[in-house]
Amino acid sequence: MFIPALLVLGFIVSAFIMPFNIATAFNKNVILDETECKLYGFAITWIGFMFISFMTAMTVQSYKIIISTPSPGVRSDKKDFFKMLIRCISLCGIAAATFVMAWTPYVICVILDLFRVDYHSNNVFLISSMVAKVSFTLIPVLLLMQHRKFKRELEIVAADVIDRIERMTTSSGEYTLDGINSYVHGAVAIEVELKNTLIDNKKIKDYKDAGPVQLISYKGTKRITINAFTAK
Repeated sequence: MFIPALLVLGFIVSAFIMPFNIATAFNKNVILDETECKLYGFAITWIGFMFISFMTAMTVQSYKIIISTPSPGVRSDKKDFFKMLIRCISLCGIAAATFVMAWTPYVICVILDLFRVDYHSNNVFLISSMVAKVSFTLIPVLLLMQHRKFKRELEIVAADVIDRIERMTTSSGEYTLDGINSYVHGAVAIEVELKNTLIDNKKIKDYKDAGPVQLISYKGTKRITINAFTAK
């Protein structure tokens, strides 16, 4: 939830400053005094820095998810690893390219104005300015869409890892209970689904030397999660 929260914050900030951007875009002449121009430039620079920070945070978080090994005995294929790593790196590249493409026409117009080159159209400046400043809102949306796609890819890889752990635990013959499902979170944990049994604090006591116990509910199904267990 960390990255989506940052994106929502970026969208709110962009929407807040957008009316001011529109006002300046519709008037090519200087409408502010020197102090206000400096404040406006500082605000634009800060927003740009903020979005760069968002992209960096998203890349770092995604990279940590990829390289973190849930269990010493379970590892993903190298092909899947590099595939997800490439997606992680390209995510920042896509957002950066979108930012550059949106601002390049506006920068060119500003340079032409500085050198007093008449390009005979105020609409060119208006359109390029609007595209550049609206990109502050489009970039968070792009990152959010890519994050959802990336999350689905991670779920596919995680499902493959879970399937491998299931085969490991069921083939070892150590666990005989029906409906064993496995999941990875730090050390390998065994999630035992007790069918037709209401799990409460009393039922948890039926397990001896269970170690850390966690009671969870998933889609209406009561389950108990323990690291190691011995049925009493």
